[in-house]
Amino acid sequence: MDSLDTQRSGKLYTEEEEHTTADDEDIIREDNTLLSKPRVLLLNLSWFGLSLMFLLLSVEVVPAQIRSLVGEAEKGRWLGGMVAVGAGMYLILKQDTNN
Repeated sequence: MDSLDTQRSGKLYTEEEEHTTADDEDIIREDNTLLSKPRVLLLNLSWFGLSLMFLLLSVEVVPAQIRSLVGEAEKGRWLGGMVAVGAGMYLILKQDTNN
């Protein structure tokens, strides 16, 4: 009677494939270059500009557009509804980043 190890014809799904040395070199090689100070400053300025844009949109532009659509009396209810729907969508659609 043959053992199970000699009966199997192919690799199992959990078995690793054979790697060549070129594959190992690609995996090990990392780009350890540091950004220069002007490039870091440029990167920070771009993030600052993006944050400022979203701040202005959420504080000034969106409430003004809602007020023009539904009026001053209903502005708070609609703005709160938009925030609640956005929070609900985030809770439902968020991706798990722990894996």
